[in-house]
Amino acid sequence: MQTNLTDLAIQRLKSDKQTRVMDTQLKGFGVLVSQSTKTFIVIKGKQRKLTTLGRYPAVSLKTARSDAKRILADESTSTASKTLLVALFFAIV
Repeated sequence: MQTNLTDLAIQRLKSDKQTRVMDTQLKGFGVLVSQSTKTFIVIKGKQRKLTTLGRYPAVSLKTARSDAKRILADESTSTASKTLLVALFFAIV
């Protein structure tokens, strides 16, 4: 499920079973919603590794979104670095 995550939208989310709600503004960022908790998550990489950022409302949406941007940027930087290293290796060999 996808939605524009706002504080109001997160407050209104309810589920009997664990449900993943992804943000429409930031790809890879979302919330795991269960009966009693709402946990911010980031899904990154080809293996779709899931990283938790904290529970709402202890962690604000603004903080979670900014952490998610940093994590996703680190992932793309890491991938670009690996590509550059491979290219340099084959250029030297």
